[in-house]
Amino acid sequence: MKARYTLFALLLAWYPASLLAQVTGTVQLGGHGTSEKDNPARAGEYSTTQSGPDAAVSLQYKADGFYLGLESLALSSDQQKHDLTFELGRMVRSHTTFSKLPHRLVHDSLANLAGAIADVKIVYATDMDPAARYGIRYDELTNHTDIQLPQAPWLTISTDYREQWRQGHVQALSTSHCYSCHVVSVTRSLDLHTKDAGISAQASFGGWHVKATVSSRDAREREGAPTRTYERAQHPSLRTPLFDDRVVFDERSGPLPYGWYPSQEKDTYRLAINNANVLGFSLALSATSSEISNTHTGNEVDYDGISLAL
Repeated sequence: MKARYTLFALLLAWYPASLLAQVTGTVQLGGHGTSEKDNPARAGEYSTTQSGPDAAVSLQYKADGFYLGLESLALSSDQQKHDLTFELGRMVRSHTTFSKLPHRLVHDSLANLAGAIADVKIVYATDMDPAARYGIRYDELTNHTDIQLPQAPWLTISTDYREQWRQGHVQALSTSHCYSCHVVSVTRSLDLHTKDAGISAQASFGGWHVKATVSSRDAREREGAPTRTYERAQHPSLRTPLFDDRVVFDERSGPLPYGWYPSQEKDTYRLAINNANVLGFSLALSATSSEISNTHTGNEVDYDGISLAL
């Protein structure tokens, strides 16, 4: 289990002078110690197990027509959150967040898989890395910005941006069939990068709200998949090739990759129209069109949909 102890905390109030007189905020400094036993993935699945200093910062700066705010919390190198907000004369409103988070994963021992029955059907498992600890580090950057000009108060232009990194090691399983059900566990490196970007325009007039959005996603796996040469596909008792019509790969196919995280590209277009009172009814109409492609295989999927709610 995990125990967390707060060692000390110090609260500092900033009273800057002269040019920084409009800055207010607080700084908190502290430290923590962590111990663990048994299963750290269950005791601290999404929290740090590192001991050391931590800090929290909250700062605000206000001037004529301008606001800047910073909120920051750092508990360790793998658990942090930072928020930056700024406004410019109410014409531009922007919020940016960067966060880091650990995710510890359970290592399946595969001990529950061993078994056999009288006519020599066998299930067994091999763990190629039994002492491995699995986990993923999440890093995410997001930004949302609204632009609203005084000359067109009925119109709001918005942009959204998001990047996510997932890096670490996970348990990858593969199974040979027929002659024996042989499950093999290996350690798989993971390096997933996802990028989302979008822009939208929203207009409001006479009770109507119209919003058009265009967005794009690019998801990439930058580590190769593990490979395995599977055992010969034969009848488990007779050892004859009766399953050739149902098992399409075995040792004759050579090393084959498995556990793919397919890289994808996706473009989405959406139009939404809303009115809270149309002859006494609420109306919500939306249309969505998206194009998804798998960059590994070249497969593509198109989607078009319309919804109406009254």
